[in-house]
Amino acid sequence: MSNKGSLTQQTQERYAQWLEALTRVSLLAMVVGFVLYAFEVFAPVVPTQQLPALWQLPVDQYVAATEVPVGWSWMAHLHRTDMLAILGVACLALSSLPCVLALVPFYWSSGERMYVLLCVAQVVVLLVSASGWVVAH
Repeated sequence: MSNKGSLTQQTQERYAQWLEALTRVSLLAMVVGFVLYAFEVFAPVVPTQQLPALWQLPVDQYVAATEVPVGWSWMAHLHRTDMLAILGVACLALSSLPCVLALVPFYWSSGERMYVLLCVAQVVVLLVSASGWVVAH
């Protein structure tokens, strides 16, 4: 097997290992968050008893009626079970970031500077898009 093929296999395996681990952690966080929410271990922002009446509302009315945090402001409310349940979803959505960053040392040590640049660019694009700094209408 050529050096290039070996590098490809190593990077694929590294990415897959990181993705598997992060997916498992994210799914565990979602399950734990849901169980804590369902059993109301901590007070939620929106009590489960109110949800059926609120589900029919358009999102702007739902946000106004519940005063639920929007954007990334939910992270300041992780002590509330419904916001804690979102943490696992956010972790799952962002799990590709550490996976891509984990490839940088492989590419750097093999002299594949273009791949390093692409990995860093991908991380920057994902972080900027997740941040909400750039909004397209």
